[in-house]
Amino acid sequence: MHRTIAPAALLALAIASTTAFAAAKPPSVYVLESATLRLEVSPNDTFKLIEKSTSNVLLNENQTSFTIGNSSVTASAISNVAITGNTLTGTLTLNKGNTAKVTFSFVSADDLQVNLSSNSGTPTAISQRFADVSGERYYGVWENALPTSLDNRGITAGYDGKEVLGTSTKDVYASSARAPFYFTNKDYGIYTNTQAQGTYTFGVGGNTSLKFNTPTFQYNILHGTTPKEIIAQH
Repeated sequence: MHRTIAPAALLALAIASTTAFAAAKPPSVYVLESATLRLEVSPNDTFKLIEKSTSNVLLNENQTSFTIGNSSVTASAISNVAITGNTLTGTLTLNKGNTAKVTFSFVSADDLQVNLSSNSGTPTAISQRFADVSGERYYGVWENALPTSLDNRGITAGYDGKEVLGTSTKDVYASSARAPFYFTNKDYGIYTNTQAQGTYTFGVGGNTSLKFNTPTFQYNILHGTTPKEIIAQH
């Protein structure tokens, strides 16, 4: 004997199926906020940092890469996202079957710390790339202007890292005058917590990037409406 399902039951079944599908679908962005900043991380592992009072996008990250062995592998997705208090963690899917971990933490309302590490072997280098904005100016890193302007736009140059005492032919003042820190006229700066060698590229081909020869990568995005405020965060 065939049973006829009541229309109300069919409607309830349809609603339940739709709800289950919606619950399984990842959000368009994962959000972490402080009193002044809003972090939006997309499922494809790009992120934006937004100034809440103006809705201005301070920074738009568009690529995370790890050098593992002889290969450069790039993040294409984030999963297993967990948000607890002022921290967001997730697993990055890299090509060639590799994975990595990312952690975003608001150290203060105007200081977002980013940590990157690999779950697949030990990287020899890690890099972050950000979209360049027309008119953005970049200041810092080196003790001298390269080549003649304080603005580093258009420059790709190495960062020597820590000099081992007694092994360098450079003047002592040079190592103390460098710092893996720069700030911009767009209300933010980036300090990288490392003594490793690396490379900075500022405003070349529509992007700005920083790459360091280190197995783990930690940097802080510092927000301020003036250079004084940014440097005070540093």
